[in-house]
Amino acid sequence: MECLSQSNQIADRWTDWRGLYRSDFVGSNARMSLLEIAFGSVLLSFLVALSIHDVRTHRLPDAGTLPLTACGLFWSWLHPPGFSGSLIGAAGGYLVFAGIQVAYRALRGRDGLGGGDAKLLAAAGAWCGWQGLAPVVLIASAFGLIVSLPRATSPRTDPVRIAFGPFLSLAIAAVWFSSVLWPDQVFWTPEF
Repeated sequence: MECLSQSNQIADRWTDWRGLYRSDFVGSNARMSLLEIAFGSVLLSFLVALSIHDVRTHRLPDAGTLPLTACGLFWSWLHPPGFSGSLIGAAGGYLVFAGIQVAYRALRGRDGLGGGDAKLLAAAGAWCGWQGLAPVVLIASAFGLIVSLPRATSPRTDPVRIAFGPFLSLAIAAVWFSSVLWPDQVFWTPEF
């Protein structure tokens, strides 16, 4: 009889999609489905590649940012915050940074942000929804400031160029993974 009870437990586990597709992290109540792990791997792969490229060349190529945005929109079609929230986030993210770029260039006569940064923030909006844009910008700006402050205060005459892509990438990963791992505890992930 005990064997039958154990086989029923195993059968229940395999028919329950949460049991089948969820994996526990050791020492945590955070859980990710296999789909979340797959999309998270894609996200991290793109973000690492874009960060390395940005540090080396100070460019974020369309070949990386646009497919990343498309993957984020596809992710949002399958998962909260929902497709409409991510579409708004992608458009809003791009427009905010593109607007800052145009305004800075008009005021200072040189570039302060590159077009790739605006496209990477569009990808952030696609992955995290419009609700995640403010935390992404806040985290990226804070880390960028911490890293650039010593360089900016050194006695130099030439302007300091800093790749912002790695800071955006770090922030996107932090916001996306926190919203997936702890959806009930993160304030920017309401369902549409």
